[in-house]
Amino acid sequence: MSLNLTVIRARSSKLTHLFKFLLAGLIYLSSAFSVSKPDSISFQFHNTPLKNALKQLIDDHGVSIVFPDDIENTPISAQCKSCTQKEALVAVLSTSNLVWKQTGNQFTVFNPITPFRFAVSGRAMDKETGEPIPFANVFIPELMIGDISRNDGSFSILNISTRVCTLTISYIGYETKKTYLLFPKDENIFQEIFILPKVLVTAAVSIMGTTREFMDQSNSPGQISFSPRHISTLPNLGEVDIFRSLQLLPGIQLGLGGTSGLNIRGGTPDQNLILLDGMPLYQTGHLFGFVSGVNANAIKDVQVYKGGFPAQYGGRISSVIELTSRNGNSLKPHGSIYGNLMSQGVSGEIPILSRGSWIFNLRSSTTSTFQTELYESIQAYVTGDDNFNLIGESADTTKDQGATYSPQFSYLDFTNRFSFMLTPNHRLNLTNTTGLDSIRESREFFGFSNILGYDSSYTQGSTLWKNRGTTFN
Repeated sequence: MSLNLTVIRARSSKLTHLFKFLLAGLIYLSSAFSVSKPDSISFQFHNTPLKNALKQLIDDHGVSIVFPDDIENTPISAQCKSCTQKEALVAVLSTSNLVWKQTGNQFTVFNPITPFRFAVSGRAMDKETGEPIPFANVFIPELMIGDISRNDGSFSILNISTRVCTLTISYIGYETKKTYLLFPKDENIFQEIFILPKVLVTAAVSIMGTTREFMDQSNSPGQISFSPRHISTLPNLGEVDIFRSLQLLPGIQLGLGGTSGLNIRGGTPDQNLILLDGMPLYQTGHLFGFVSGVNANAIKDVQVYKGGFPAQYGGRISSVIELTSRNGNSLKPHGSIYGNLMSQGVSGEIPILSRGSWIFNLRSSTTSTFQTELYESIQAYVTGDDNFNLIGESADTTKDQGATYSPQFSYLDFTNRFSFMLTPNHRLNLTNTTGLDSIRESREFFGFSNILGYDSSYTQGSTLWKNRGTTFN
């Protein structure tokens, strides 16, 4: 009886050990299943704030996520079914700019590191005179970005992504210059760039003509850049005239009767907005429009907008013509005296402490001194028949009655500009212009003793009008 009991106890002990082994295996499988279970994540978010979505992954699904408080909290829409922790985080952040990294079982979310963007600013200058060059093309060809210099020659280019690049400056009538830039670490730079006027050199024997740059078609629709440097070589009526030169450009027609008025886009001359250093000019001609009221010697640059006007000019019917005055030579004095069939004048440039200049241009007609055949032709066109008979249609007049009409036209204009460089980034400009026109008329009547009581009568009168303005910037 005792032997059988011992055998039963031995078998019971073996069964106990087997049961313990099976129980340990079940516990191991259960723990393995419990570890892999959190990776099976399912969710659906619709217009849920990003921070709330991340917190839900942490609280509901046990994902270990660390993120700063200043991250963007824009609403997101995302869904995931039976995803791993990594797949779930990617789905939540797919529409944001945030980045993340994984260290073990922990995910760290942070804002992207923005690299420093460099900027270059400066001024385009004439190397011979020190004058600023407006509307020069300044660009970086490697990055395809650039700017156009303003009236004072200043420019600025932002968002430069590389420390080393090439800055190229070009302007009609000047040599193109390339400057290599090396930015210090996390710093911007200021660069004054001097460019030389272009000298055209050709073989002395085989010259057939001279290429001169008068205009440059801008990338902006309807805009033309015009340089007055070489307009003296163009056909002119007695003297150099900017507006008559503009009549040679495409899309611009002659004024009525061959005057210097500009008909652009079907408009009349009075529908053009003409600006001198930002100042509107309302009277732009002498001799009833046959001579321009703007002295070409005082102008540095001309911009013609035939369409697509920039916002600062407002709504315009016909065109906008922006004239930029010369600043004058700030390095050495210069002066000139000139004369032609219509006018005579004097101009001068006086440096001021090598940081500025004063430039002036005075022009007056020669009609008070002598009258050329050209002037007489214009006078006859404006006034008509010299025998200005006021009562020629009267029934009581005879062949011994008549009148004479002797008009005399004269004009004068004076333009001067003061420019001074206060700091490398600030320039003071003061422009003043004055235009004056007058007509002196003399009339003599004879053979009217039966009406007037005496045989002849003489009258004289004069009319004067002017255009005056000042701009400060």
